Formats: sequence, C-alpha cells, structure tokens
Amino acid sequence: MIKKTFAAAVLAVAALLAPHAPANAAADPIREISGHGLGACPRPALCLYDDHDFNGTEDGRIWVITGSVSNLQASGANDRVTSAYMNTPTGYEAWTYRDHDFGGDKMIMYSDKQVPNLNDSISLKRPDGTQFYGSLNDEITSVTFYTVG
Repeated sequence: MIKKTFAAAVLAVAALLAPHAPANAAADPIREISGHGLGACPRPALCLYDDHDFNGTEDGRIWVITGSVSNLQASGANDRVTSAYMNTPTGYEAWTYRDHDFGGDKMIMYSDKQVPNLNDSISLKRPDGTQFYGSLNDEITSVTFYTVG
C-alpha cells in the first residue's frame, strides 16, 4: 500500500514539473520548419518556402500555415517567400496578400497548387477583383486560410 501511494505521489509531482505547451500552441496558425521539396510540407497546410523550387535540393526555411495570419513579420516570413505549395485536399483555399491585414494584390492557392517560383509571372487579383499577371516574389505579407464549400 505504501509503495502504491509513494508511486502515485511521484507521478503527480512529475506531472506538475513536466513542461507544458502554451494553451494556444495548437491554435498557432504558422510555424517554421526546415526542409526541401513538396514532401516536407505537412497536410493540410499552405507551405511557403524561402527559396525557389521548394528550397531546391538543400534544406531551407518553410513556413507552414494552417490559419489566417494578418502579418508575417513576427514569423520571419514577411517578404521572404519565393515558392509556395498548397498541400490540402479539396475544399481548402488560401489567399496570399502583398500587404499586411489582407490588403493589396493577392494570389489564390487552391488544393494541390504548386508555384515553384513566385518571381515568374503568375495570375494575381487586385483589391477591386481585376485579374492581372505579375510577381509576388519576396512580397507576401499576410495570408487567409480557410475551408470552402
């Protein structure tokens, strides 16, 4: 009986001393990982890569986005993204914006869309909805990420 009580007390103290993740850690819509290629991007997520061709053959910074982020400045991703991959099943969409707080020109990312080089001419939309072709290389500042349907 004493051994069981002692063991229970040790487990209780260990649980109190164990590190705990912040309550909002699971809800954080952006995190940084290191890797390269499409296979480094977890699902479901929008992955923003620091270098073209999804960081090529060398590991580099990847920002994994699973929710809306009004300003990428705190994450270190602001104006650094050179390629993007929307690794989601059907029913997800992400809009990447040139300006913070979801402003300026935007690129719409649908399920499984790959953009190996944001310096290439890509389809963009202006705030008034008109479509044009341009670049968002090193210019993405905010992202909306949501389910559609």
